[in-house]
Amino acid sequence: MDSPHQINRPAAIYLRTIERMLGDLGTTMDTITAAAEQVAGRLTGGGQIYAVADEEGFVSEACGRAGGIRQMKNIRHDEHPPLTGNDVILAGTLNHDPESQARELNEYRNIGALVIVFGSTQSSVSEAADILIDNGMPNGTNPVIE
Repeated sequence: MDSPHQINRPAAIYLRTIERMLGDLGTTMDTITAAAEQVAGRLTGGGQIYAVADEEGFVSEACGRAGGIRQMKNIRHDEHPPLTGNDVILAGTLNHDPESQARELNEYRNIGALVIVFGSTQSSVSEAADILIDNGMPNGTNPVIE
């Protein structure tokens, strides 16, 4: 039988998290598919797609590295026309500054942009999303190896 020390080791916690995420995969895929359909409708209607995050890794991956979407722009660094109601914002959050990030995302929503957040359901930033793609991680978990 596992001792409490073994149950709470990082590897055990990681494996339990992955097991739970795999169990939720069908629901997550349904959410991703519905989001993709909305994004496609906006882009074929002339909208643009942008990435933003509270850390640069998400934006780097989304905009180019590892097969990112080449037409996607970094909303904070790339030149772009003013946002419209046809535009899409893909936002990543690790909950570093949730109040500031939620304010920013709500500004985009007020314009009419579709805001899709990739993050934890436990994050207060999720309330600023039109669609939340749950990363399955506890709030504050940094999935990047530093």
